[in-house]
Amino acid sequence: MDCRSFLTSRSAEYKTNIPWKVGPKVIIERVFGVYGWIDREDLLSDLDKVFHMLDGKGFPEYPNDLVTKAKEAVRAKNSEFETDYFDCRAYFKTGTLHIKFKRSDLVARFNMIGAAGANSLGG
Repeated sequence: MDCRSFLTSRSAEYKTNIPWKVGPKVIIERVFGVYGWIDREDLLSDLDKVFHMLDGKGFPEYPNDLVTKAKEAVRAKNSEFETDYFDCRAYFKTGTLHIKFKRSDLVARFNMIGAAGANSLGG
């Protein structure tokens, strides 16, 4: 499954996730495990890399990357954290991560690239 499919929802179950398009905010389930670790570290890393690349910044660097910020929040039991591209709110008991995108221009580019890919695949 690609990064885009985690950020969009084909179901009306999630009010903030728009089907087939990434909106200004997304909710990602099962990010935080019951024992205080991050279950979807690869997804968060991929998301961070995509937004860094869309901005022409290269790969994210420690300690300002999304995964490190999420791990620091877990250790500090702090439910809010941010990076250059994301405002995040963690709900540790339910395991969800709510992400607000800071850069609507990058979200628009992300959607354009995804739409072009879907069209080339016949989607």
